[in-house]
Amino acid sequence: MSSKVDSLPADVSRVVIDAERLALLQGLGAMDTATDPDFDRITGLAAAIAEAPVALVSLIGSSRRRLKARIGLDEKETPTSTSFCAHAIAADKKTDVLLARDQRIVGETRIERGV
Repeated sequence: MSSKVDSLPADVSRVVIDAERLALLQGLGAMDTATDPDFDRITGLAAAIAEAPVALVSLIGSSRRRLKARIGLDEKETPTSTSFCAHAIAADKKTDVLLARDQRIVGETRIERGV
């Protein structure tokens, strides 16, 4: 396993480094391109509907999360190992309620659910 995902739980790491998923992501050719006006509009709409100060469109690579569109955050990318999105793509639809125990959701810097 890559040291960049060693800090993630094994089930999350398996999804993050899945070769088929990464090949599809690479095939899109979007990780290192400029922001997209369509994604910017969608992000703005999501922020407005949810009345949220932060809204993002994220692409999750093996070592980094690329923020293709963002409101309320200056960073263009963050490490995958610290990304809540890595956990979200790995969540089983039947058990994703377990994410509610994640400190990034319920802790001091929690993600507010606006919808």
